[in-house]
Amino acid sequence: MQPTDKVRRFYDAMPCERPGRITLSTPWLERCAAPGPPPIRAGARALVAGCGTGSEAMDLRRLGMEVVGIDISARSIERARALSDEVTWIHGDLQHLDQHDALGPFDLVLCHAVADYVPDSAALLRGMADTLTPHGLILLSTNTPHHPRQRLLDAWRALGGENEWHSTDEERARLDGLGDVLGPHSGIGNLRTMTDDIVRMDLFPPLAHHRSAEQWCALAADVGLHLRGDRHIRDLVLAHPDPSVFGGLPLTTISTVAQALVAPPSSMLLFAREPAPVLALSGESQLVTTASVPVGAIPPAEGPWDESRSLHMVDSGVTRELRLTTLGLEMLRLCDGRHTLGDLGERLKVDWRQVEGELIRMLYADLLHPVGALTP
Repeated sequence: MQPTDKVRRFYDAMPCERPGRITLSTPWLERCAAPGPPPIRAGARALVAGCGTGSEAMDLRRLGMEVVGIDISARSIERARALSDEVTWIHGDLQHLDQHDALGPFDLVLCHAVADYVPDSAALLRGMADTLTPHGLILLSTNTPHHPRQRLLDAWRALGGENEWHSTDEERARLDGLGDVLGPHSGIGNLRTMTDDIVRMDLFPPLAHHRSAEQWCALAADVGLHLRGDRHIRDLVLAHPDPSVFGGLPLTTISTVAQALVAPPSSMLLFAREPAPVLALSGESQLVTTASVPVGAIPPAEGPWDESRSLHMVDSGVTRELRLTTLGLEMLRLCDGRHTLGDLGERLKVDWRQVEGELIRMLYADLLHPVGALTP
């Protein structure tokens, strides 16, 4: 049986409900899209590539977007059509998006937890690229080689297990025993309480690429796409003792370093037809904060400028604690969109170029957004 047929039969047998949907960070998407328009906005067009039974497509529709959902599983599309007629639902193969006249152009293509299971990744990326508007973005969310499932499967095969789940008593006993050895901190969950359907879908899909972000970037480059954002860069920059070292590096290089050091189980990458514009900061540049905290609630800086302090912010509904210097917090407090970097430097009694490392750190951490500082 061909890989595509195996994937189709698998998801026809078990349509993907995907109750744990993706949470999109609108400020991050807007920053990565600049100087183009925000990809998520009322009236914009979105394609959900691999829509399953329709939950993510409906999330975007509720935001006022015009949405098309496509999936290889006829049974999944049947359920999606029963869910709503406000979305255009298409039964089709993601490797042949060019066969559907209703596709494109789109401001956003969302491919969440799907690309790993599409046999021909190049055809998928090429098809999505061809549906984009000039400023459109592809959001690609995949599992990496560091995903707990990959470690489990490596151990499973070492014990003589096969790549498919047959639901035999022998397999169940072996999997339960492996779960007992891995313990509760494996990142997979309690294997003994998993039903056969969950085991088959989450642990033994018919295909799973588990590529690194660097490999996906290379495949995307082959079809003319450019990396515009990587959500794990912020984790690297926040932890790095000298964030200024990232200032002159290409985004793909920073992404590779971030993935290597952070070792995330999944990747969330943004691609576009055009490369990211150059960040050209000057004394006339304005900055606004994208942190989900009341800027006025940040108290004026006190104590040594390099003293480490905490900032609690809400990111996609989750409260995060960020470590910034006193200087960083004061800079964030003063970036209200009404002052230039020169103004802020004067108020801080420092040349803004002397704190460029702190600026870069906060920009990559998605705490600041430059206004009028992007050049092609």
